[in-house]
Amino acid sequence: MSTLERIVPPLELCKQIPDGEFEDSALVWVYDDVVGFLCRTSGCEQIHKKVWQLQKNHPRKIAIRRKCGQEIYPAPTLEETMTSLLNYAGWLLKIDSRFGLDTFVELYSRTSNKHYTQYDPSACAAALRLWFKVKGVEVE
Repeated sequence: MSTLERIVPPLELCKQIPDGEFEDSALVWVYDDVVGFLCRTSGCEQIHKKVWQLQKNHPRKIAIRRKCGQEIYPAPTLEETMTSLLNYAGWLLKIDSRFGLDTFVELYSRTSNKHYTQYDPSACAAALRLWFKVKGVEVE
């Protein structure tokens, strides 16, 4: 698992993010071509295949690539997911007291503690699953 993959939810969860959400995220999962050479003691061979990669996002990248038929999904970081959740906190407190601000702050403070060197991937996934629940999105 690469360093970038540790700070975003897994691809399977990101594929379930509804269109229009997290389109300004810093990273995106893209199913893209990899072209290059693999050299071994027996010689070099050219590689050409498609793989899932995390790439830097920019404005309209998702819309442009989807219009061209490419598979691309936002990959929100824990910070981006928590910010989105906190934006809903006031609304949620009026609707359902189970989603209190203290729940968000507790999850956020545990995973962004300066003693941690990296975000736990399960925290990223847990935050996105909570976001799905808050937004009423059914996930598999």
